[in-house]
Amino acid sequence: MNINYAQKGDFLIFRLYGELDMNTVPDFKKKINKLRKEKRINNIIINLSKIKFIDSTGIGAILGRYKKLKKNNGQLVLVGVNKRVEKIFALSGITGLIPIYDKEKTAISEYNKGGK
Repeated sequence: MNINYAQKGDFLIFRLYGELDMNTVPDFKKKINKLRKEKRINNIIINLSKIKFIDSTGIGAILGRYKKLKKNNGQLVLVGVNKRVEKIFALSGITGLIPIYDKEKTAISEYNKGGK
């Protein structure tokens, strides 16, 4: 899996490519935690539009980031979730906790409006 990131305003945006599974989760968590501390930003967008596969370890890693950010008065937002992954998120309860948007721009706009 490859991870690119960008900073836009109050958000760190992580764009994931490939698979988020038990083999790639350690790198995913390490990179997010490191950059969040370095940049002192507690609002994260995870763009999943280029994710081909996600397993329960990946879901757990996303939920773990959500809990850490919430504990620090931050927010986690998901972007670009395909239909198959959205079904998995719905079954796991993620869709009730974490806002999901089609595009990064929309997620940032909703946040700036004081949305979810």
